[in-house]
Amino acid sequence: MKKFISKTFIFLTPILILYMVFNIFYASNKGDLLRMGYLFDKKDYNSKKIFDKEYKNKYCFKNVSDLNLKRNNKFTVLVIGDSFSEQENFGYKNYLGSKKNISVVYLDNYFFNNPISTLYGLNNGNLLDSLDVDYIVLQCIERTFTFRGLNTDTSRVVNMDQLCTAPIKTNYTQKDRFKLFTNNLISFPLTNLQYLYDDNAYNGTVFKVKTTEELFSVNRNELLFYDQDLNSLMMNSDLNYVNGLNKHLNTLSKKMAAREIQLIVLPAPDKYDLYYEFILPKNYPKPLFFDHLRGLKKDYLFLDAKEVLQADIPHTKDLYYYDDTHWTPNASKLIANQLELLIKRDKAN
Repeated sequence: MKKFISKTFIFLTPILILYMVFNIFYASNKGDLLRMGYLFDKKDYNSKKIFDKEYKNKYCFKNVSDLNLKRNNKFTVLVIGDSFSEQENFGYKNYLGSKKNISVVYLDNYFFNNPISTLYGLNNGNLLDSLDVDYIVLQCIERTFTFRGLNTDTSRVVNMDQLCTAPIKTNYTQKDRFKLFTNNLISFPLTNLQYLYDDNAYNGTVFKVKTTEELFSVNRNELLFYDQDLNSLMMNSDLNYVNGLNKHLNTLSKKMAAREIQLIVLPAPDKYDLYYEFILPKNYPKPLFFDHLRGLKKDYLFLDAKEVLQADIPHTKDLYYYDDTHWTPNASKLIANQLELLIKRDKAN
C-alpha cells in the first residue's frame, strides 16, 4: 500500500506543480493577448488600476436594443463597429456622447459580425425608419476591414424585429471544460519556454517582440501583438483589394446620403501597425493599408485613426493595452475628439 501511495505521489507531484504555476501565473482575467498566448502574467501591469477613473465614467450613450423602436428616435450619431466600438463607458462612443450637442446611439455589436454588411442591411431594412441620425460612424479593425469589404453581403436586410432576438450562447459541457483545462495546463509552460527562442513561440497566436522604446506602463521595452495582424498583410497591402473595399464604402456613403445621413469611416489600426516603427528587429514587413486608403478618392468622411494616434505616441503611454489587442481610454478620448472636430467641420460647410 505504501509503495502504491509513493508511486501515486511521484506521478501526481509534477501535475500539482503545473497546476499551482498555472493558477498563479496564467492571467484568466486579463488581456486577450496574455490569454491567447499562454503568457506569464508578470503582475506589473494592471489596466484596472491605470484606468480606474475612466472605468467609472458616467454612461453617455444609448444602445439600439434599449430603445422603443415603435417611435422615432433622434440622435446625432449612430455607431456601427466591432469590439473596438463595443467598449462601454470608457470607449470612444461614450466620450463622443459626452460632447456638447452630440448624442450617440450604438448598434449592439453582438447581433452582427460584419459592420459593412450590417450597414447594407440597415439601408435595405426598416431600422433606420425609427432612427433619425445625422451621422453614421462605421468602425472596423484594420486586419479584417478589407476581407469584410470583399466578403460583404450587399443584399442583407436588417429589420427592427431582429434586435428582439437574443444571440445564441455557447454552452460548454463538463467534458469540454476539462479538455480545455488540461490543454491549458500543458500549453502554458511549453509555450513560455518556446518564447525564449522565438517571437511567436513557433507558430503561436501571439508575437512578443522587443521595442526601441517603453510604450506601455511596464518596466520593459516590449510589445505583444496578434498573429492575424501579420497574416492579414497580404490582402491589406494589396492596392487592388483596398480599392475594392473603398468602392463599397463609397457606395454606402451614397446610399446614406440619399437618406440625408453622412457616413464617417473609422478604421482602427492594428496594434502591430500602430507601433510598427518601434519593433525590433527591423525585418518585419511594413503594413500598407492606411497608405493605400489615404490615396483613394472618398465620398465619405475619413478619420485616419493611425495618424491621430501615432502623433500622440511620444506624449502618451498605453494608447493600446499592453496585454490586449484593443485601444485604451487614452486612445478613445483622442478618437472622440477627432470625431467631434470632423462633425463640426462638416456642419460648418
